[in-house]
Amino acid sequence: MTGYPDLDEWFAQPLTHRVGRLLGEDPRRADLTDPVSYNARHYLSFLGVTGRVAFDWHWLLAIPALNVWVHAQALRLPLVADAYARLPEVGRGLGYQARTARRAAQWALSRIMLHAGVGSLEAVTLPELQGLSQAVDNFGHRPDRPLFHGSDAQWASRRRNWGSQLFLLQLLLFHTGHLGELPTEPLPKTATRPRLPPAMAATVDRYLTARRQLDRPATLENTDAGLRRFATWLTDHRPRIQSFGQVTRADCLEFAAWLGAQRHWRTGAPLAVNTRRLHLQAVLGLFRDGAAWEWPDLPGRPLLIAGDPPKIPRAVPRYILGQLWSLTS
Repeated sequence: MTGYPDLDEWFAQPLTHRVGRLLGEDPRRADLTDPVSYNARHYLSFLGVTGRVAFDWHWLLAIPALNVWVHAQALRLPLVADAYARLPEVGRGLGYQARTARRAAQWALSRIMLHAGVGSLEAVTLPELQGLSQAVDNFGHRPDRPLFHGSDAQWASRRRNWGSQLFLLQLLLFHTGHLGELPTEPLPKTATRPRLPPAMAATVDRYLTARRQLDRPATLENTDAGLRRFATWLTDHRPRIQSFGQVTRADCLEFAAWLGAQRHWRTGAPLAVNTRRLHLQAVLGLFRDGAAWEWPDLPGRPLLIAGDPPKIPRAVPRYILGQLWSLTS
């Protein structure tokens, strides 16, 4: 590679120089930090795909896009069919859009391929997946991280996106038999669950695990969000409660009234009826299913009924005057 005939010398350079083009740099307006490294990305990816070089996680996470699949397809690596066809089809069967599953598989597998030299799903191991997850967390603590991924808000958004993609890949690998343990999706950094008493926290985790076997991903996200809201209310308004068995119907109805006074964190507008309805349905489901499944740490009866969540307003059909006249004439 021109400028770095010895790759060991290139690896010894600061990350900013190995990346070459930092966030906001435009070669049409000013010089790049290291044009040699930037222009060599395609060649470097080729070395990684062919197993000649293994790259560190920091470089792999600092590069916004890796062009590895052209090389992998030319080499007919089994990972190509897995990422483009097999895993997206599994994802579609689980309720995801095929393109969502494809994007998740391509993002994570491309970086694992260049880090560990794997060419098929059989070579993807749980330690590699855990290593990538830990590397993402570590990257967020780099003092030069804004040079690659912008402000704290931009990084938080990217971190959530990467975490979701990595979780989805693990879920797909579990359903193809490559991983033996069902993954648990981590909460986004901006969505923290309040610290419940241990027994109550264990019940929530157990319930979400059970629903994960039955519900579509979007439904499970709504359930998780609703139970987080309920947990927040309990810790603030019922701090003495140590078990869900102590929760009463009056508590649930007061929670419903409290929801009606809450506002959206970004717009400041009152929570939409549908949002409040979804949150209450999550609480309704927890106590309904707990009673049906005879869980000892939950009341032996449902605390909410189907008529408790607010009704969604229905639009009244509106007729243009001419149409109304023709109907009455």
